[in-house]
Amino acid sequence: MKLRFSIHYGTSWGQSLHVVISYYDADGRCRSHNLPMQTQDGEVWTMETDVMESRRRPLSSVDYYYRVEDGEGKVIRTEWNLVPRRYSVDTTKEYLFPDRWRDVPLQLHLYSDACLTTTGRQRQDGVEVLKLPLFRRTVVFRVSAPQLGRGESVGICGSHPALGDWNPAKFQRLTPIGNYEWVIAVNAYGLYLPLEYKFVVIDDAANQLKQWEEGENRTTGNGGLADGQVLVLYGESLRVKEELWRCAGVVVALSSLRSEHSFGIGDFGDLKRLVDWASATGLRMIQLLPLNDTRPYDACSDFNPYLGVSQFALHPLYLDLEALGEPKDKTKKTAFRRQRRELNALPTIDFEAVERVKKAYADHLFKANGSRVLASEGFKRFFEANRDWLVPYAEHVSCSGYPVEEVWFVQYFLNLQLTKAVSEARLKGISIVGDLPSGICHDSAEAVLHPEFFHAHAWMGHFPGAGEDDMAPADYQVMDWNCNGNSYAADLLKQWWNRRLEYMEQFFDGICLEHVARYFRVWEVPADQLTAVMGHFVPALPLSIEEIEQYGLTFRCELFTRPYISDKILDKTFGIHCRYVKDKFLDSIDGGLYKLKGEYSTQTRVREHFAGLTDENSLWIRDGLYSLIANVLFLEDGTLQDMYHPRFGVFSSPVYEVLKGEEKDAFMRLYNSYYYERHTDYWGYTAKKKLGMIANATRMLIIGDDSDESSEQTASVLDDFRILSVEVQTRPKARGSEFSHLEANPYRSVAIASTPAMPPFRQWWQEHPGHAQRYYITLLQQEGRAPRNLPAHLAEKVIARHLYCPSMLCLLALQDWLSMNADIRPAEAATGHARAHSDEYQPWHVRMPITIEELLKANQFNNKIQTMVRRSRR
Repeated sequence: MKLRFSIHYGTSWGQSLHVVISYYDADGRCRSHNLPMQTQDGEVWTMETDVMESRRRPLSSVDYYYRVEDGEGKVIRTEWNLVPRRYSVDTTKEYLFPDRWRDVPLQLHLYSDACLTTTGRQRQDGVEVLKLPLFRRTVVFRVSAPQLGRGESVGICGSHPALGDWNPAKFQRLTPIGNYEWVIAVNAYGLYLPLEYKFVVIDDAANQLKQWEEGENRTTGNGGLADGQVLVLYGESLRVKEELWRCAGVVVALSSLRSEHSFGIGDFGDLKRLVDWASATGLRMIQLLPLNDTRPYDACSDFNPYLGVSQFALHPLYLDLEALGEPKDKTKKTAFRRQRRELNALPTIDFEAVERVKKAYADHLFKANGSRVLASEGFKRFFEANRDWLVPYAEHVSCSGYPVEEVWFVQYFLNLQLTKAVSEARLKGISIVGDLPSGICHDSAEAVLHPEFFHAHAWMGHFPGAGEDDMAPADYQVMDWNCNGNSYAADLLKQWWNRRLEYMEQFFDGICLEHVARYFRVWEVPADQLTAVMGHFVPALPLSIEEIEQYGLTFRCELFTRPYISDKILDKTFGIHCRYVKDKFLDSIDGGLYKLKGEYSTQTRVREHFAGLTDENSLWIRDGLYSLIANVLFLEDGTLQDMYHPRFGVFSSPVYEVLKGEEKDAFMRLYNSYYYERHTDYWGYTAKKKLGMIANATRMLIIGDDSDESSEQTASVLDDFRILSVEVQTRPKARGSEFSHLEANPYRSVAIASTPAMPPFRQWWQEHPGHAQRYYITLLQQEGRAPRNLPAHLAEKVIARHLYCPSMLCLLALQDWLSMNADIRPAEAATGHARAHSDEYQPWHVRMPITIEELLKANQFNNKIQTMVRRSRR
């Protein structure tokens, strides 16, 4: 058997096209080969291979895909392969595959689990290896048609009697092979190529042609067929406009739900009740904040769903205690009921108290039923399916006093409860969307188990503003996507990501990539430094000495990379403490300059020295030493020798003033090039590799939260993978605009009034009266002074405009939905607890103002939402 491949693809210098072929034997055995293709002009690539069949293992089918590699064999790009090119083969034939490169299809959302769930269609994995009838000469036509509706099929009609001779009544019907793929084999003996044809949509009930596809006629190409050849034509998707899929939904932190059955915090039982409310209002999507177990275990008041101690384990706080059954001991039963009443009466969540009660409840049930549950067949199946993460996670948290087997016990019931809630949601046509945090905690089970996945001596910090000296948080580690060049570790990382996505697919039909900009680049701060200005971008292209000098700046290592400390700087920084600082922390060097003593050479060492000292003078000296350490022009790269990053915002530091006029000009040219030009294409390239790995590994609908930071580059990469952008009207992406226009939202986007990191729209209105006034006049087209508090009728207008916008999804925070009803929403737009730990909005402590049971009984309000959703065709 011979296979011949040809494809048009324009490569760059040094790149080559490869076809990766997998051969499947009748007994299921598979072997794969990566074969390079040849080209004469860099545009048309060809390859042919002979396949030898084993009598012991007869060949049954093949599949293949194309990819681009560089001169070192690194994969640059891989075509979309979620629906494989797989065919049954006859080893006596010769197969011709004149192909087109398969980009991610524009209708990718129609393949997603979210679309399938909300439209009531069944998910189809893979394609059926249909054994087609083969003739002396055969043409196989195949097409993708995800946009077909119920009761519709695909046919073909063309310029030869074998294809109906363009007669609408003589179309040939194609056979479905799964995953919206359709195929037919036509006897080509006696046909003269090229033939022209079009695919058509057939009404199954009437068995009639319903619609011709749009565009020019397709053609088989000019090449003739010889005896024994099979021409396989598989090009672009069916050119028929699909009915636009649009949904409305609600975004909520599960912890914020309130019901009569929970214990002071929302749980998986409340999720089922929220599904009932969504069904009653016509909402078809629920987006949840991360559900993973979080840190710190011993201070639940600092609860943050984005700080996961595991990317797999569910949070024990979400355990539905009522579903586990009450204790048989009357005293304990009475005590737990009293505790539930007390916790449910609180206006906000007391995480420490909730954790204490639920821990005691779980302890009691484990002692009573643990051995029986752990011996059950259901638990054994759960354990085997999740052993890879469950065992290391349990060992990790056992250090905090949680028995390993009890951890397994709790995770088993959490899994059961969430699975049940999700199953009920899917039965009602409601999709659950989960949040995928962009960072991995430094003390998480994954960071401990796989240190090779991360930069060992650095943290993910916030990008500093010009001249700012913000402290860098040490919550997240920076993922090393290349694993420091270790190909084995890189393969493990890819497997870990695939496993993570596979696990999430059990519960979610879609995922939201939180802070999607971090897949392009992050700001990395060395572990021994504290201020954000001591960091640099990762990935980055640091500068060599030769590159620096090409800008006209003579490189002086000691002056440019070591803290520049002079008497003038010391006097200005420390004032009356100058002499003490010189004696205690500094050594004198040549030229009237100073250097920091080794024990104070980094910011973390300085912090350790001043630990526990809170008087004004100590803080003055400590902060002054921080600024001395940061007084450098360049930062040395942590991995590449003799490579440097210009320190961000250094032109406002004293060391910059040491430069001469022409040196300052040269440095600013270098600085502007580094921060605003050098990395643009590079970040796009690296983001495509990361996001491509995620997009090609899952059927979940992917949302990329780019609301905090967006650019043309970000938008382009998201569009390449058909990832939905996030559009917030009060955070416009167009520079110079105060608000965006909802009518201009792209279809492939999510319209939201506020993100989880923002206050609800009603609170934003109250806290920003100037913006609210302009919003009131320009967008709501009202006159006069805007009301101080957003009235319900204006909130309804805002919600309605979001529902009617072109975006594919309209996902609004639960608080924003409730703001339309003056009787349901809280009297105050915000509470003090909304900003418990920082100046940023923190919704983790907030709870619903009413119970879900009461919300379900609010018929007038629920009918209003249902009517708004229906009229907006969502």
